[in-house]
Amino acid sequence: MNGQDSQGVKKGAMINYSNWNIKNLLRHTGLGLILTLNSWSVFAQTQNAVPPVSDPSQEHIQGLKDQIEVARESNDLSAEFDLRAHLILDIIRLTYDNNLAYEMSLELEDFVDEHPELKGEAPEARRTQVMAMLLRDQFRYTEALEYFRKGKEVAKAHQWYPVYKETNAHVLEALSFLDRDSMVTEYFRESMAELDTFNWPEEETTPMKYRIIQLLGEHYYRNQQYDSSLKYMRISLEEDTDPEFLAARNKIISYVYMDLNKPDSAIVYAHRSLNYAVDASLQRDEFQALGILWVAYDAVGDTAKAYIYLKKYTEMKEVVQSYDDALHMSSLGIQKEQEKAQLQQALADQQLSSQRLVIIMVSVGLLLLIIGSVFIYNRLRFIRKQNKVIEQEKLRAEHSERVKDQFLANMSHEIRTPMNAILGMVNALKRRDHSEDQVLYLDTMKKSASNLLVILNDILDMSKLTHGNLDVSSVPFNLVDICEQVVFLLRERATEKGIELKLDIPVSFPEAIMGDPIRMNQILINLAGNAIKFTDEGAVTIALEQRGDVYSLKVQDTGIGIDEQTLPHIFEQFKQGEGPLDKRYSGTGLGLAISKHLIELQGGSILVESIPGEGSTFIAELPLIESEELPDDLELSEEQLKELGNTLSGIRILVAEDNEFNAMVIKDDLSWYIPDVKLTIVANGLQALEALKQENFDLVLMDVQMPEMNGYDTTQAIRRLDQGSEIPVIALTASLLKNQIDKCYEAGMNGYIPKPYTLRELMETIHQVMEKR
Repeated sequence: MNGQDSQGVKKGAMINYSNWNIKNLLRHTGLGLILTLNSWSVFAQTQNAVPPVSDPSQEHIQGLKDQIEVARESNDLSAEFDLRAHLILDIIRLTYDNNLAYEMSLELEDFVDEHPELKGEAPEARRTQVMAMLLRDQFRYTEALEYFRKGKEVAKAHQWYPVYKETNAHVLEALSFLDRDSMVTEYFRESMAELDTFNWPEEETTPMKYRIIQLLGEHYYRNQQYDSSLKYMRISLEEDTDPEFLAARNKIISYVYMDLNKPDSAIVYAHRSLNYAVDASLQRDEFQALGILWVAYDAVGDTAKAYIYLKKYTEMKEVVQSYDDALHMSSLGIQKEQEKAQLQQALADQQLSSQRLVIIMVSVGLLLLIIGSVFIYNRLRFIRKQNKVIEQEKLRAEHSERVKDQFLANMSHEIRTPMNAILGMVNALKRRDHSEDQVLYLDTMKKSASNLLVILNDILDMSKLTHGNLDVSSVPFNLVDICEQVVFLLRERATEKGIELKLDIPVSFPEAIMGDPIRMNQILINLAGNAIKFTDEGAVTIALEQRGDVYSLKVQDTGIGIDEQTLPHIFEQFKQGEGPLDKRYSGTGLGLAISKHLIELQGGSILVESIPGEGSTFIAELPLIESEELPDDLELSEEQLKELGNTLSGIRILVAEDNEFNAMVIKDDLSWYIPDVKLTIVANGLQALEALKQENFDLVLMDVQMPEMNGYDTTQAIRRLDQGSEIPVIALTASLLKNQIDKCYEAGMNGYIPKPYTLRELMETIHQVMEKR
């Protein structure tokens, strides 16, 4: 195989199923993927595999064989030749048995030699086409290209439509696999112009044009030129007579949409491809369509359908799975037979007197072939065992990931539910009259609860970062205010340790910049809190600096420092010091890892400098821009909250909440801020439905996890009521993972308030939903 052909194989997308994943399936397409299945027949033979009992492709081939017998009995040599050539091409296309196809092509050569009256350009064109297809299936694209060009010219001269259609298309395909991009587009224009000049029937030229358009679309996909690929693949769908081509065209479009991260569109075209493939009994297209549907439904979160198509894909994989070694064995057998034939022809031409050398060389070649086959057979058995192990490990890992996600979701809900009650009751106490000496206790309770939430958020945020589900916003905010709030929050902890917590901010620092204030607050708390934890004397300094559009945030301490062995791993998850001294410092081990991820998510970077025994400096740099708008306050004042409440005066609210303490909190908050509010509180979804049937409400606050009937099912049932189609429903829940939030909206809810909630979140969400109504 020459260098060009090696590159062609790369473009053709050989898939190694021992490291198989669906991204490989979607990244590599075209006939390269199809060709990897061509070794299936050899693999099946080595594994004593039995094809399906009712295989339509075998029925088609048997039908051709029957027609050949009829032509032979009627002594119609021309028909017999054409049918035998057609049979070889269909064996290549449908059964992928290249060894058998090559043997039959040699028999066809002998048949022509036995009947000189068949000599001529028509048989030569057919034999050229067969040889080109065999070379193509060995990925020898340079040699195949020459045969395809030759076959095309002969077919064009004699107006042999089927031969011209295939050879013309395969010329473009071979150029694509050889990475001759400029020649591909030039050949496409020439071919389309050439078809316009032919005086051929429209029903013959139209399919040829659409076939060329399809292959150009596949070429653009292999080169990741998705807009051009979609353009030409959609044009190719306008010709809708051949289910085999329609299955392939819809499949390529679904690949493009998966690469563009549009799984919804991919699902539509994958289903079309699957329907055409099933109707036309195209196993390779059916197999690939099932793979796309599996991944696409998983990408949109429909795990039930994803599992169905994964199961079908896995079952079909046992039928069409192929290996690189098997393909290599197929090519090896063909090449050995070609070398044998060439050697015999050379010896015959030279009229060598001694045949002993020929016998010895052929015997050695056959012996090597047998030895190689035995080796490959054993190798395939080993690979198959390894693949089963890999598949089992993959399923085990996926199961573990699902269990972990479910655990995090449950833990989040179970901790946030009582935290909502604690923080809510602290807020309720703070807004009532109490003695001055109780202020410290209430503030301490609120800070302690907030610190617990920080730890919980660390764990959940790391899960979101791992799955790529954590988003950052871009709104005007005051970074100086955030630094001052962090200092206020952590000053008591620093004072307890006898260290100073300082700010170093230039007077000229911008008042407002664009970014995510919540994430910046989280980064600062993690870095400053970490510095205080590892500092026993001296000071911790938070410094800000601006250089153009780059904002530098520096946290410096005079603590214990970091040794050289630990420093490279300081941002790893769950990384804690292991020396006896470090056992004094507790934590989740996630703060620095999350801070690094959050900074990188905003396009920034973080580094650390440290001297053991003298202290450490963490420096984060983020590419932000100054904002002309001033930021909104994160919290609303009592007056602002009551102004919002006055707009909702007299509202009738149904609260579905099974936790009595959370019910107390929501009742107190709403009664405090909304004048004349009418509240009805129920403990589950069934009671909520009964209440709605007996009384009219303006709004429903719906907990998600409740006994008897959960919030999702209850909301769907409300939407089916005559009076329930318009009533706003707001989720009030401690479930914060993205798929849970999405599920709320899918169930028909109008808004979402997380637990523990802030009073601003509660009042603004209710106001916004009612205003829309």
